[in-house]
Amino acid sequence: MSVITLQLGQCGNQIGRQLFTTLHEDALSAPAVRKSTSPDAYCEVSLSRFFDARRGKTARSSNSHDLLRARAVLVDMESKAVHQTLAEADKTGRWSYDATCVHAQKRGSGNNWASGYHSRGPSAAEPIMEMVQSQAEKCDQLSGFLVLMSVAGGTGSGVGSYLTECLRDQFPSNAVMNAIVWPYASGEVIVQDYNAVLTTKHLQEASDCVIILQNDSTPKGRIEAFASQRHILLRPQQNHQPFPRRFTSAFV
Repeated sequence: MSVITLQLGQCGNQIGRQLFTTLHEDALSAPAVRKSTSPDAYCEVSLSRFFDARRGKTARSSNSHDLLRARAVLVDMESKAVHQTLAEADKTGRWSYDATCVHAQKRGSGNNWASGYHSRGPSAAEPIMEMVQSQAEKCDQLSGFLVLMSVAGGTGSGVGSYLTECLRDQFPSNAVMNAIVWPYASGEVIVQDYNAVLTTKHLQEASDCVIILQNDSTPKGRIEAFASQRHILLRPQQNHQPFPRRFTSAFV
């Protein structure tokens, strides 16, 4: 059961790199979780879920070799964050990203949800979804998608909303989960409240589960936020029907 991760915008790419590093370290160091499960079996299952072990080129090398590659597609309307993410992953020497599954442009979305959703998203959707399809074809059994994004800026919120809807349309039988970073209450972007509300509305219709990571209560750089207190918005899993008008919410 494999999971494909979409890292959207600067925030999504920074979180994604740390997430894959943590997953890799956990798979190699974790003891048996059950008496019937050996550490080797746990490692194999964990790595195969999030990584592809086939031979291929890394983002910084033209030579093919056996290196774990994250089952991920990297997207940003600016290239700086993506290039930094690729470089940091290669530095580990243990895993890397697939260099053919990166979509980066030179102009951002201007911290504007409408620009990301109505302009940048539609113009980039076709090549991005081709990358997603190529990742899906490498999976023996695709479980679903994890979308990492912020709701403050334009790429994470606008492009993220659009691509989530594309995932739902192209993969109707697979689960889609969005991990979204909620902006600081004090404000990072003047239009962040509008971006957040519009993003939440569209995810309500397309996503199966929304994990909200609050910047105000989450120390920077701690991927442990995924395992700590978080607010989750759920919808009934009945043939992937749209959300009801109101979220069912719970703290876990």
